[in-house]
Amino acid sequence: MATLVDTYKEEIIADVLASRVPAEVGCFGDLHDHVDANMYGEEHPDVVAQWEVHQRYADRPYEDLNPAEAEAYEGLYRLKEATADAVDAWILDEGIVRDERVRTYLASEANALTTRCQSTRPCPTLSAASDATTVVAWIRWCDPDSCFTTDPAQLERGQDAITTLDEAWAMVGQYTYEAKS
Repeated sequence: MATLVDTYKEEIIADVLASRVPAEVGCFGDLHDHVDANMYGEEHPDVVAQWEVHQRYADRPYEDLNPAEAEAYEGLYRLKEATADAVDAWILDEGIVRDERVRTYLASEANALTTRCQSTRPCPTLSAASDATTVVAWIRWCDPDSCFTTDPAQLERGQDAITTLDEAWAMVGQYTYEAKS
């Protein structure tokens, strides 16, 4: 059975693929700007079990619970908080944009956006396997005024750095999400 953390990740990716959540969301808390992130994992057996325990004491004032009952009542909150913390670390580590399904989706969205723009300038075609240079070239096509580069010589001259492929894909996510909004 999938862990609760894995369930959250899958549900977040499903929301990205359904355009409910941007791929470049910065942290778990930012998910609340787009969805009710508290609902992730609600059907996972660990959450269901903790919910049942939680409900046993929900009709009593918290101050009337003995320490063991209070501990059991709070178990749901501790479980969800620990899971959210683990998922937050995954998001901060660019976990969303490292997912192959998300990169395939972003490449499709980016290519559709360039087709809609009907520009006479040549534009790189993206795929989930595109390297950072190709992804940055797409970003620069989309926003010619951007200063993003992966070229070390440019970095020394003060350009904004995209130092990893994950950062580049996050930028693609930002541009495609904004274009749909």
